Amino acid sequence: MSNQKRQIQQNSSSKEELPLEVIEKFIQVQEAELITKSQELKVREKEIEANTKLAEKQMTLQAELLKNQPGEYRKNFVTLGYFVVGIILIIVVFLGFCLYLGKEDFASKIFGYLMYGIVGIASYYFGRKSKDNKQNTKSGDIDEAEVIN
Repeated sequence: MSNQKRQIQQNSSSKEELPLEVIEKFIQVQEAELITKSQELKVREKEIEANTKLAEKQMTLQAELLKNQPGEYRKNFVTLGYFVVGIILIIVVFLGFCLYLGKEDFASKIFGYLMYGIVGIASYYFGRKSKDNKQNTKSGDIDEAEVIN
């Protein structure tokens, strides 16, 4: 047993005494890891700064859009109005031309079909609008984020 104890002590003492080259290599590896980690931290800091700048730009753009939203809504509404008035004028001119040529039956049928279409579209629109309003009141009144200048 004493021989075994001596061998174990010799093995443990040899394990404790590592060659100087191995220790230097280990230190170099640790230095390289520290340098890599510090570079990663610098990259992350740059990413955070870039994300912050991007978020600030997005917030300013959103504030501008919210300021201009009523004007844009009016523009869209006016454009839609012009479109609807143009369609109505085309229909009236067509029906007038049919009446001028003496095609009253044809004009009457076309006018009836147009009225079916208009009533159907209007019913769909107002039904959809009332359904959306009911869903909004059920889910709670969630407003846009407040913009502080």
